Amino acid sequence: MCGRKCGDVDVLYPFGIGPSHCYRPGFNLTCDYPSGKLPRLLLDRFGIFQVQEISLPDTTLRVTSSFAVIEANSKNDFGFDFNNYFTSRGDVLYSLSTRNELILSGCNVQATLHGLDNDASIISGCTSFCSESDVSAGRVPIARNKNCYGMGCCQARISEPLDGGMPGMLSLKFADMNNFPDNMSRPPYALIAEEGWFDNRLVSDQQTRALQNKLRFAPKVRIVVDWKVLPSESVGLHDLRDHAKSSSGLNCTMDVAANICKSKHSRCIPAGTNTGYSCQCWEGYQGNPYEPHGCKVTTSHLKVYLPPL
Repeated sequence: MCGRKCGDVDVLYPFGIGPSHCYRPGFNLTCDYPSGKLPRLLLDRFGIFQVQEISLPDTTLRVTSSFAVIEANSKNDFGFDFNNYFTSRGDVLYSLSTRNELILSGCNVQATLHGLDNDASIISGCTSFCSESDVSAGRVPIARNKNCYGMGCCQARISEPLDGGMPGMLSLKFADMNNFPDNMSRPPYALIAEEGWFDNRLVSDQQTRALQNKLRFAPKVRIVVDWKVLPSESVGLHDLRDHAKSSSGLNCTMDVAANICKSKHSRCIPAGTNTGYSCQCWEGYQGNPYEPHGCKVTTSHLKVYLPPL
């Protein structure tokens, strides 16, 4: 039997829970039932990312995680490799949405988000500074605003990797090792979050309380993940890129459209980064384009003809 709900999250095809016929290859999710708690819909086998919402029109997942935070407590450089947790499998390809932002808090520290495979491309980065008096006193400036402007913390938009897919490493390093602030009241940290989620005042308070209670600083961060469909397991990401280069972009052939978009009232859309496809219901229809008979006419487009009196 196919599971279509986990807790309060609707599990929409091509995603699914249960036997392999319940989902498209690679789109399998796990419904975890922790003792005494509400069920959790998990994206990865490690249980790092919990799915809060699946959107078919936007082809996005909203996930939360308390592990995707880098906190530096020494002079060493630190990093978080997204590819360890978002490895594409089967017919699914995940990528980090540009609806997220990079957030960094700390003194004289730099955060850099690298492109796919940790190549030379950088898709985001920012540096947070503090005054000499703050560094000497071992304090991070008090968070007075929701957003960051470069003093004590910074925020930066994220661009889409040229080759699509998830980014590589999110790295954190100190800008001036000769002036390392090893007595700071709060260690530097970096994270990726959905735009609008971060509130510097609230998160700073969480970090302070964690330090006071000698607990791991683990805010539950909300992240937006894009997903696309590959035409089959045998067609990998590199195959799509090679095909796109040789034919000036991806095209939804009749075979590809028939393989992915099952509703006869839907259309196939190639991803702008040449990394897969998605489906949408025709205008005037709504529902699930990945299922037969999934797109249904909306009530606003129904016409009722009454005979003349």
